Amino acid sequence: MTFPAGRVLTPIRNQAFLQPALVNEVEALLRRAEQARAHERLSSLARTPEDLADACHLLANLHHRALLDNPHHFPSLVGLVANVADWSRLHPCRIDRPPQPVAESISVIMCSIDPDREARTVAMYRDVLAGTPFEIIVIRDARSLCEGYNRGIRQSSGEIVICSHDDIEILSPSFATRLTQHLRRVDLLGVAGTTRLIQPFWVSAGWPHVHGMVAQRSRENDHFDVTIFGPQSLCTTGAQALDGCFLAMHRSLLDSLAFDEKNLTGWHGYDIDFSFSAWLTGFRVAICTDIFLIHDSPGQFDAACHDQAEILRRKHAHRFAPPPEHAVHGLFAVRLHTRAQLATFAERMLSYAL
Repeated sequence: MTFPAGRVLTPIRNQAFLQPALVNEVEALLRRAEQARAHERLSSLARTPEDLADACHLLANLHHRALLDNPHHFPSLVGLVANVADWSRLHPCRIDRPPQPVAESISVIMCSIDPDREARTVAMYRDVLAGTPFEIIVIRDARSLCEGYNRGIRQSSGEIVICSHDDIEILSPSFATRLTQHLRRVDLLGVAGTTRLIQPFWVSAGWPHVHGMVAQRSRENDHFDVTIFGPQSLCTTGAQALDGCFLAMHRSLLDSLAFDEKNLTGWHGYDIDFSFSAWLTGFRVAICTDIFLIHDSPGQFDAACHDQAEILRRKHAHRFAPPPEHAVHGLFAVRLHTRAQLATFAERMLSYAL
């Protein structure tokens, strides 16, 4: 389904996780929905990032509703798309949380061997944490992400610890306020992840078990693609595994849990292992959608990644959940071109979150 000015909303093709037949079926359904003229209603409204968020929210929920209403007959999506035309029933209410004084001290830990990336991300954290007691610790000679994060944690002193990639950019306003409000209710927080870990790749369980929303910069640096894993809630508790681009936690969690540098000696799997171990230990793990960021790296599913995944499989296989009986494995992506559009789109999406 194509929107004006090149904005696109379509299931992502990811051969590692998606069944091609299902992807083709969903795309065919959307084309048939266009023939039912439902697309004219959506396209006529999607002229701004806010409108695009409205359309995205509607279609995401149509996928979810189709799964719940009739999991054995996914084509029911066509009828839902064609019949939902009364946009006046959608009443987004803007969530306005102005910055509040943050008393908790924050330690940011990064591993980086790229001076330019490091400089950009350090400057970003100094900006979003202005007015908050914080420190930034950069490990430039990490032997692995687990080893580097553990070393940085030993050097840190903050009540809240953030383990961050060196290629992210946080766009959300009132970042420190949002972060500390969440961490008063949970122990470990991420921006994407799953409430059902069935194998060493957290996206594998599909909807409605995956949550979060993250933007990625294109290789050509001319647009951003926002992957919408599941925007249903401002904060989804009961998470079992988190994506490692951004992990925030209480110091108290680190008194009993560390990154497994003995077994995970590379640059993959550390996030799944750490967050899953936290969940197994009984810590409160959650995924939030109101901390919205750009992640420059699309990830590398290379041989090293699969080697680390095999280590996780041997370590945790008997603890993984069984695959869900019904799930949707197509994810939505939204293409935008400026940071201002990204920020507007993300805040509008939040107006629908529970």
